[in-house]
Amino acid sequence: MRGRANPSRIEKKAVMPSGLRVMLSSVALAVLPVLVYRTRLPVHGVLWLVLISLATFLVYWLDKDAARHREWRVPERTLQWLSVLGGWPGALLAQGVLRHKSRKLRFQVWFWMAVAMHLLLMHGLAHADGQQFLHAVGRIVHQVVM
Repeated sequence: MRGRANPSRIEKKAVMPSGLRVMLSSVALAVLPVLVYRTRLPVHGVLWLVLISLATFLVYWLDKDAARHREWRVPERTLQWLSVLGGWPGALLAQGVLRHKSRKLRFQVWFWMAVAMHLLLMHGLAHADGQQFLHAVGRIVHQVVM
């Protein structure tokens, strides 16, 4: 019988091609030294971003391995918080290389919101008016949450 295809048999397409994910994560990490040079971003901040990105990649890898073996999984919320804390280049690289969490639309929406939140925080920390900017963002978040 012809009609609608069985939804369980339809392949989901990745939101973004794997190669583009790898390229974007590489560019993001390569830009960090430029940010230190051109802005007020401290060197230890860049070290943090590199380390949290490596840790995030490792957590994605562990979660992918657990999924293959039907073992305990890392909660998606944890993966998202790692991105907010600066690990999004590592997450993006993992999504491209490991092809993990790259097809789940809901996860991708939250992931890109986490990237945006982190970039807003970086902007706030890297510019002279950063304290005013972070204070304004804090007020907006407080109004939305409360």
